[in-house]
Order: sequence, then C-alpha cells, then structure tokens
Amino acid sequence: MVLATYYELLKEYTNFKTVHDTNQFSSEAEKTTERIKNLLKSVGFEIKECYQDDIPILIAKYILNKNLPTALIYTNYDSECFEFSPEWKNNPFHLYL
Repeated sequence: MVLATYYELLKEYTNFKTVHDTNQFSSEAEKTTERIKNLLKSVGFEIKECYQDDIPILIAKYILNKNLPTALIYTNYDSECFEFSPEWKNNPFHLYL
C-alpha cells in the first residue's frame, strides 16, 4: 500500500465514534469492528470475534513465518463519557494534520 492509502484508512478509522460508555454511539462501535475485521481479512488475517460485556473484541492472527518475532497490537474504544468540551479546539473524530 502507498502512504496515501494508509492515510485514508487512518482518516476513516478516526471518524468512527467509538465511545464505549454510551448507547448513543453503539452502532459506531459495531461499524468500526466490522470495518477492521473486513480490512484484516482482506489482507489474509484469521479473525476470531468474541464479546466481553457486549463489547466486541477482535483477535487477529497472521503468520508469515513461524521463525519471525511476534507482534501484538492492542487498541481500545474510548472509555470516558463523551461530550464536546468548550476546551476542545477541533472535532475529536476528525483527523487533522
């Protein structure tokens, strides 16, 4: 992939409102999970999806060579209450460069 493609993927991912704490954004969390699951599958990852307290968890595995080191990537949904704060200068769900 070229750098512009990675930028577009990151921009798309940033736009998902993945706020765990509220039902207001639950469909966004589901959309985000589906998008990431489909993206990883499209490049050859095996995906296992499970749930903890109704929160989707993806476990993705891709073995290029069993002799190579293992990489672990972890990310989580925002876990704080969401409300736009007057201190915020920009939309938190928009990628700014």
